[in-house]
Amino acid sequence: MRIRQDHGGVSTMNHRNSKQARYTVETPLFETEVWECMDTNCRSWMRKNMSLLLEPHCPVCHSGMQENIRMLPQVVHVAK
Repeated sequence: MRIRQDHGGVSTMNHRNSKQARYTVETPLFETEVWECMDTNCRSWMRKNMSLLLEPHCPVCHSGMQENIRMLPQVVHVAK
């Protein structure tokens, strides 16, 4: 599976089924608040609404994290 992000706010994923035929699924992208690692050597990030802390630290390198906005597919968070 290959994911490509267009500038038009659409994420495109190419899938192959058992007969190797290709089909494309377009997913709309939304402005999403995220936490991004402040270490320039680390590319870690997480969705802000999935974080349990008000000011989290990077789970990979333990540096501080800063708020930012990314264009991402919408995730429906279902509480049990």
